[in-house]
Amino acid sequence: MSQAPTDDFKALREDFDRLRKDVGELADSLKQAGREQAAATRQHSRETLNGARDRLRDSAQAATERGHEYYEQVEHRVGDHPWSSLVTAFGVGFILAKLLDRGGPR
Repeated sequence: MSQAPTDDFKALREDFDRLRKDVGELADSLKQAGREQAAATRQHSRETLNGARDRLRDSAQAATERGHEYYEQVEHRVGDHPWSSLVTAFGVGFILAKLLDRGGPR
């Protein structure tokens, strides 16, 4: 009878050792899965950022090109009609000056 409790304790100790080993392996697996998920998230974020940067660069380039085209159109229009452009610019300037005048001392 004295042998049975010793065997039970030995079996119990082996079970706890096995459980400790399994929990350690599970923790290692979870750490590795976390590392892999973090790496995948970083890669996805990097790709998203690069895509956004490319779209922004393309949009800026398109806006610059449209600005140059508009500038050339205005330049040609002023060159074709210099007097009417001068009168228009004076009128717009006069109106803006009146709108922005705050009624200060005169």
